[in-house]
Amino acid sequence: MFKKRIGLLVAVLLLLLGSTVQPAPAHAQSSVTVLLDGKAVSFQSAPVIKNGVTFVPFRPLFEALGYKVSWSSASKKVTGSFLDQQLEMKAGSTQVSVNGKTTALQAAPYIAGGSTLVPLRFVAESTGYPVKWDAKSRNILIDRQSAFAKASVEIKKLYADMAAAVTRGDYKAALTAIHPNSPHINSYIMSYDNMATRSGKQSAYVSDVQVIGSVAVATVVKTQVRTGGPFDWDYTIAKQMILKPDAAGAWKEYDSLNDEVFLHVPDGLIEARPAVDAADKLALENVLKQYTQAFNQKDFKAVRSFVVPDSPYDYEVVTAAEEGFFQLDFTLESVPVAVVHYDEQDAVLLVKEIFDEDGEKSAAELLYWFKQDSGTWRIAEVLFVEEE
Repeated sequence: MFKKRIGLLVAVLLLLLGSTVQPAPAHAQSSVTVLLDGKAVSFQSAPVIKNGVTFVPFRPLFEALGYKVSWSSASKKVTGSFLDQQLEMKAGSTQVSVNGKTTALQAAPYIAGGSTLVPLRFVAESTGYPVKWDAKSRNILIDRQSAFAKASVEIKKLYADMAAAVTRGDYKAALTAIHPNSPHINSYIMSYDNMATRSGKQSAYVSDVQVIGSVAVATVVKTQVRTGGPFDWDYTIAKQMILKPDAAGAWKEYDSLNDEVFLHVPDGLIEARPAVDAADKLALENVLKQYTQAFNQKDFKAVRSFVVPDSPYDYEVVTAAEEGFFQLDFTLESVPVAVVHYDEQDAVLLVKEIFDEDGEKSAAELLYWFKQDSGTWRIAEVLFVEEE
């Protein structure tokens, strides 16, 4: 009887304690939040800590870091790629490839619940971002902004120095901003050789700098204003640039993803009325007249005969023909207004054009840039005059 009462008392105490003190859930200690730049990364299954290593599903992590992802069910290999950056990991293997170089993981990726989980710290740090563990909040902090900010300062200085070098005509110094292994290094050299024949003022604006692995991507807007030498339009070119560190670790321009070019009418050009040789003025107007007649006759071959071969405008004419422009029902009227620039090789003619397509007329002012070769004037480029 005494033993039975003691047993009953213990049972009652355990029951009472159980109603007030609950054992901690098994998953509480492994509940971890991954914060990327202060924002939680959403995973289809919660991060898991095994033997001190945090594992997360690969796809949300790679995509949050800016990588494209692929998965091979046959080889159980996961790949994250961005431009020429590539990170490959295989479930069950501690061998990992980072940009073609093999290294060892502390713990191998594994498959659980239909997801492949990869070691968070290694992936983040391989992409160039610092990782911190906040034990109190059980948050893993991935900080891209510090990397972005540091690169932004360096890249802005790079382009400021480049613009200053171009402005003072020091193209050798400007070329030092280009990565020696750039696939376009010869094009850069040719471009600077061409720029050396004229003088101009350049400015550059850099924004949206991001760093992924060993590359940086930045939006760069350059504006070039001619101040002397052979005639040219002023222009603004906006590019999404790819930069890579050189052997000394300094960011250098490597390649571009895309670009947009905006040509500008140089200040004072429209109002200029230079002295023009009468024979050249008549020749320019005759070329314009014959060019317009060829357009109205839909004679693509004749139109190109009045255009400088392989010039930007020649490319535009060919593209327009390929897109069916010469099949449209239109008439073109071109009225010369004035020669606004004239020298031995270049002339710019201000023209008023009336374009009539199916009875709908539109008028515009254009600048025709002519170049002379062996006594023949041909059209090098055409620029619409737009009111600011």
